[in-house]
Amino acid sequence: MSTETPKISASLINEALLEISIGNSLKDSPFFRNNINLLNSKFLYSYTDEEIEEFIRCKNNISRFASHISLNKGKISLRSYQENLLTSFSNYNFNINMTCRQSGMSFILAIHIVNSIVFNTDHTILLISNNLDSSIELINKIKQILESLPYFLKPQIVSMDKTSIKFNNGCRIISKAASPDSIAGYRVHQFIIDNAAYITPKVFEKMTQIAFPSMFAVEDSKVIINSTPNGYNHFYKLYTDAISKKNSFNPTRVDWFDVPGRDEDWMKREIANLGSIEAFNQEYGNCFISK
Repeated sequence: MSTETPKISASLINEALLEISIGNSLKDSPFFRNNINLLNSKFLYSYTDEEIEEFIRCKNNISRFASHISLNKGKISLRSYQENLLTSFSNYNFNINMTCRQSGMSFILAIHIVNSIVFNTDHTILLISNNLDSSIELINKIKQILESLPYFLKPQIVSMDKTSIKFNNGCRIISKAASPDSIAGYRVHQFIIDNAAYITPKVFEKMTQIAFPSMFAVEDSKVIINSTPNGYNHFYKLYTDAISKKNSFNPTRVDWFDVPGRDEDWMKREIANLGSIEAFNQEYGNCFISK
């Protein structure tokens, strides 16, 4: 008896979609939990020549990969600073980003993570945020991107819950709230910390003491630290040390005026809404302010 994994292709998926549209049930569905925007791991995807060519183009150019993402308003269009961030994540193993509020940073992290999953095998990405809600929110953005991709770019899913996703190429994403033992027990290829400045200093120090030595020792590992400023704490030290080249991190900065549509009039309105220039500088000005 043959144990060969059955194959699925874009044309067979379209046939399955047609059957579903007319109310027929599928004996063997290619979709994960009957979600037509996700593929399960029971089938091996069979690529056309054109899909293989485009897959290779996307592997070599993350902006091209991102051009296949469609969200509520259709195909996304990356801003220049977003393209620069994605390029930095590809070119540098260790990145630290200081970003203003509402600059779409979580979305860029999600694109980078999905790109890493699509084009790698046996790759574990650990996401840490300052609280569980933020961790779950980042996983939800990743799910939205996975659902939006064309079928030939979708990694096939073995399991999925609120805080983790496992794929049939051996890759997995794990999202956690920050704690002293967040990284314990994992062999991690990418360690991503979001809202880093809002993690308790003792917790941050314990996590990085465990993680950094092993990450720095592995040639292809990546560490990405992202946050808005929150006083003169551990994030301030890491970021300013990166600026002065006292550590291995590549620093990037996204200011409020880098975001299209934000001008002096916008700034004045936000200052009025927030109540003070100090509040604006804290939320949007990338200023380190004493607590």
